[in-house]
Amino acid sequence: MTSYEIPFKFKTRLNKSDSEDYQNIPPTEIQEAINKALLEITRKTLHGANLFQEGREDSKTRISDFQTLIRTKKISGINKDVYFQSTKIPDDFFEHLEVTGIVDKGTCISVRIPSSLIEVANVNVYLADGDKQPSFDFEQSFHILQENKIKLYHNNDFEVKEIELNYYKSPQYIQIPGAFLVGGGIGKDMKCELKDDLMEIVIDEAVRIKAADIESLNRMTTAEKSVDKNI
Repeated sequence: MTSYEIPFKFKTRLNKSDSEDYQNIPPTEIQEAINKALLEITRKTLHGANLFQEGREDSKTRISDFQTLIRTKKISGINKDVYFQSTKIPDDFFEHLEVTGIVDKGTCISVRIPSSLIEVANVNVYLADGDKQPSFDFEQSFHILQENKIKLYHNNDFEVKEIELNYYKSPQYIQIPGAFLVGGGIGKDMKCELKDDLMEIVIDEAVRIKAADIESLNRMTTAEKSVDKNI
C-alpha cells in the first residue's frame, strides 16, 4: 500500500453511507491520525495487548506482520564492577526483543551468552540467587534497560566484549501527499513499511481516533470493533 491510497480509505470509512460529511478533512489531520494509530497498533500488538494475549513472536502471524521492523545491532561499552554498561541504544529503538552477550573467559573467546531482561528492582535478588546469577558455565546472564543504555551483569564470572541487541525499530513515519511535515516540507506518496493487511487495521484505528475527536460515536464504535477483531 502507498500513502496515496490512505486518504480515500480513511474518508470512506469515516463517512456515513451516502454521505460526504467528512470529505474535507485536511491531509495534515489524516496524517496525524494515521501516525498516531500506527504507533498505537504497533505498541499494542508487540506488548501482547490483543484478544489472545499472543504478543511479540508468539505466533507466525506476528512474525510475518512485524519482521520488517526487526533490527540487530552490535553495541560496545565498558566493563564495570559486576556489569557491562553499553553505549546508548539505537535512536530507532522501539521495543526490546532479546540481548546476547559476547563474552570471554580464560581461553574461551567470543562465547555467546543469552541474557534475560529484568526489572531494576530485582538486580540484587538475581545476583544473590545461585540459580539466577550470571554464570559462564550455565550460559546465563541478565540485563536491565536504564537511561537508554543496557547493563548486562557478569558478576565478575566472565568479561563482556560487546552486546548483540535484537529489537523492533520504530515504524516509519507515514507521509500523506499534500500534508505539512514536522520540520517543514510537504508530504509525498511513499510505500508503507508494513504489510497491506496490517495497514488496513492501522487505518481503522486512525478512523476511531478521528471519530472520537469529532464525536462521531457510530463511526468510532464500528472502527473499534474492526480493530479489536483483527489484532
